[in-house]
Amino acid sequence: MDKTQNHQQHFHSLDDIAARREVLLKGMNKDQKEIGLLWNAMFKPEKKTRQKGFTLSSVLSSSVGIIDGALFAWKIYRKFKR
Repeated sequence: MDKTQNHQQHFHSLDDIAARREVLLKGMNKDQKEIGLLWNAMFKPEKKTRQKGFTLSSVLSSSVGIIDGALFAWKIYRKFKR
């Protein structure tokens, strides 16, 4: 079969057109549902599994950041106190 050949359908009544329309609508709705599922799966955030070691490291990291900020604020306070 030649790829450049035009695929034209011949309809003999309005019922043929309505039947073809229903078939196309069902196919479009099916495709739309599949695309929606794939789209949601692509952008759905992954569930994070919390592990004890990672929780402890995040607490330590936050604590070090807070202490570092407090020491910096104290250093700036002493410098501009004069």
